[in-house]
Amino acid sequence: MEKTGLLADTPDVSHRFLRWTAAACAAVIASYYVLITLPGTVAGPGGATIDVGLGAADGMFVMVGYAAAIAVLMGVRRNRPHHAGAWYLQAAGLGLWATGDAMYVVFENVLNETPSPSIADAAYLLSYPFLAIGLAGVARGRRGERDAGGLIDSAIFAVGALSTVWVFLIEPALTDPEMSSVGRGVSAAYPVMDVLLLGVLVRLLTGPSRRPTAVWVLAGAASAFLLADTAFSVATVLGVDGDVEFSWAWLLGYVLWAAAALHPSMATLSREDRSDATHLTTARVVGVTLAAMAPAVTLVLLELRGQRIQVWAIVLSWVVLFSLVMLRVVGLIRRIEQQRETLARVARTDALTGLPNRRSGDAELRRAMDSATATGAPLHVAMIDLDHFKRYNDTHGHQAGDELLVTAGESWSAGLTPPAFLARHGGEEFLLVVPGSDGDHVADTLQMMRGVLPPGTTLSAGVARWDGREDHLGLLERTDAALYAAKAAGRDRVEWARDEDPAPVG
Repeated sequence: MEKTGLLADTPDVSHRFLRWTAAACAAVIASYYVLITLPGTVAGPGGATIDVGLGAADGMFVMVGYAAAIAVLMGVRRNRPHHAGAWYLQAAGLGLWATGDAMYVVFENVLNETPSPSIADAAYLLSYPFLAIGLAGVARGRRGERDAGGLIDSAIFAVGALSTVWVFLIEPALTDPEMSSVGRGVSAAYPVMDVLLLGVLVRLLTGPSRRPTAVWVLAGAASAFLLADTAFSVATVLGVDGDVEFSWAWLLGYVLWAAAALHPSMATLSREDRSDATHLTTARVVGVTLAAMAPAVTLVLLELRGQRIQVWAIVLSWVVLFSLVMLRVVGLIRRIEQQRETLARVARTDALTGLPNRRSGDAELRRAMDSATATGAPLHVAMIDLDHFKRYNDTHGHQAGDELLVTAGESWSAGLTPPAFLARHGGEEFLLVVPGSDGDHVADTLQMMRGVLPPGTTLSAGVARWDGREDHLGLLERTDAALYAAKAAGRDRVEWARDEDPAPVG
């Protein structure tokens, strides 16, 4: 039997796994900051001096990054997830990120220089699309179909974040006179990539409501990367060196990414999940609301700091956010209308046969009576009962009984000529309403209905013609009485209500 991660994602397994993951995160982060305190220096190439502690810590940092990428590959091999390609992309992204770390360490510790931009930046920036597309592949695999609401919510978060990031990070980077044009472009690209990663992260968390442990661990990993990147970008704008101070967040992201891939529930993480993904939880509503308010918050912060207000950026983000919110509202209204139509259809339809149910049959009968009153056309009603249905159920089983009801309903409906109307009245009884036809036509219709039944199956029916005075309950009462007369006379026959000119049916 194939092992599935969902079966392994029990509370006991998850709690034990999370405890080990927390311990691993603490050990890795503590080891980094212990190593960095090691004393001494060594001579490097070209007479450069290398700090032993910093070199050891940075070397460990690089190894943790590559180990995370390898762990993801091991998780794919071990858990065999659906849409494994999404995880391979994430492994490639982590590998590129670790490669960027390695290049940065070489520049800083070996070559004793920190060029900006450098080839390390190319590796870092290239890693973002791999990580984002990989996460998007997991999110799309879980949903299994297009989720417009989730996509719009993700876009609202991304645009809201971009409006703030543009004002405080991107625009200052693009206008920094001390940097080259390439350097300004590279510095501005990092916040843009972080916004992309944020949007994909929100898409992952707004998927199906049933979220395995691996979802939360993976979301924690991406969040740690975003936190470290954002803090580093802010430090760069402020002219502060934040490499060491924020290294713990990147290390946390590496370990959590590896843990997500190794957790057993990773196997089902990208498998289609039909649980409700569109349920608007309080957290989701609050999050979208706060994201939509980002331009207003940015405007207030600019005013408080006495900075130049970038009107075009604020207005443009507001226009986009307003459009996205309106799309979301329209989508919710359409969903409510579809649900209302579905509920109305369910309320009118018999779940087994797909025919109109008793409520619909009674409503149609009353409409037919109103029409007959207005036009003076005749109106006949028949109550039809499958003979010895209980015995059929006992002999052939309830499944066969259900199939008989479905087959009879489909065959009878196919043979009716509008405006004749058939409904399941209850159990093995069916209501037939025939407006505007004489007794001979009704008799022919009932004969057709008898003829399409499976061999060995018969029906009894009672027919009444509306007298134009009685209400629908009185008409049904006379029809029922005629049906009981047909059963009392031996079944497999049609009886007409008393005081009417019968049209005998065999």
